[in-house]
Amino acid sequence: MMFRSIRVSLVFWFAVILLGLMAVLGVVLHRELRATLYREADSQLAHWMESVQGALSTSATAEAIARDLRAVLPQSAKFVVFAEEGQRIASSVPMPELAVPTESGTVIYDHHRWQSVARASDAGWIVVGRSVRDENHSIRRFLVTLLAAGTGIVLLTCVGGYLVASRALAPTKAIAASAQRIAADNLQERIDVCRVPTELRPMAVTLNESFARIEAAFAAQVAFTADASHELRTPLAVVVAHLELAAGNTSDVADVARRIAICQDAAKRIEAIVTGLLMLARADAGEAAQERGLVDLAALAQQHVQAMQPLAAARGITLDGASAEACVHGNYEQLAEVISNLIDNAIRYNREGGTVTVAVACEDDCAALRVSDSGMGLAADQLPRVFDRFYRADASRSRQDGATGLGLSITQCIVHQHGGSIAAYSSVGEGSEFVVRLPLVGRE
Repeated sequence: MMFRSIRVSLVFWFAVILLGLMAVLGVVLHRELRATLYREADSQLAHWMESVQGALSTSATAEAIARDLRAVLPQSAKFVVFAEEGQRIASSVPMPELAVPTESGTVIYDHHRWQSVARASDAGWIVVGRSVRDENHSIRRFLVTLLAAGTGIVLLTCVGGYLVASRALAPTKAIAASAQRIAADNLQERIDVCRVPTELRPMAVTLNESFARIEAAFAAQVAFTADASHELRTPLAVVVAHLELAAGNTSDVADVARRIAICQDAAKRIEAIVTGLLMLARADAGEAAQERGLVDLAALAQQHVQAMQPLAAARGITLDGASAEACVHGNYEQLAEVISNLIDNAIRYNREGGTVTVAVACEDDCAALRVSDSGMGLAADQLPRVFDRFYRADASRSRQDGATGLGLSITQCIVHQHGGSIAAYSSVGEGSEFVVRLPLVGRE
């Protein structure tokens, strides 16, 4: 890049283009003016030559030739007469260094334009010339005028171009000013697209979209921090309260043991929340997933169906599995956590005596894991938020069951890290279905 300033770059290229155009125009006009002036001079010489040829028809001696030529030619005209052998026999100028002509034509010598023609009566040549100093002076004056005018025009163009460029770039300053006004406490401000020129409107729209994403991300961060603080505050308060009570009543061993057990449960809850937050933070930072290999998703799902049968039976829930072979490339522990989280949610939010169905099948190029329940379901306004961190459709019940509100967020994160997708389908009173799709081995 030649210049860092757009204005200077525009002015520079304006000047270069204008100089090029003026140079071409100057060359064309110079050639045309020169040809016109010399054409008029040649026309005058041709007229003089006709008069000379008629006057010399009967002349013989050098004195007679010179006298006849001075009689027919104007005072400003010059002439030279050469004999057949090439010697000068008559001349109006002192020894002009003119070569003996060999053919009729026009030459320029010593600021004079000379035209030669063969003599009519005797062998030899007649050369008639006239000064072209005035023409040359006119040409030089034209070039000087063109140069001066061109310099002035270029300077005016540079100044005008700079002002025009400054005016054209003024909207970018307004855009920059709007961007600078946007801060943590003023994220809602946007660039007024209607007042931006058409050429800059796409940039303004893109910036507004970026500001909207920043505002959403900042709001999500604030909400996430508040939610995390709220989730951690309760178990921490439980730990502090029971430790204080235990410290004040050390004589009652049974009471101290009970309170320590309560603190252990609260600490485990804190550990689960912190572990989930750490995993999500690593995912947000783009850290690479753990070691991956070939995983039989159907077999893994069947293992968890069997392992979680006691949990389902404790609530009278029927847990069934139906799977077809489907192998994916992924991390075994992470995919196990996906299946565990989905089945745990299906049991946790189900009704007494309900059913949970886990199915794995190959659909097109994907392995599809479907976990369905017959629970209370989700309302239409709740469904888009089920994967938000710390979101609970039934907050009081979730906390009583020990849920952290991060299970589905972690599940979504793992699925996306494996190049898959997860979707939720639900209706109030009709249960919910979560569908995970992962690329089959060899079809990624």
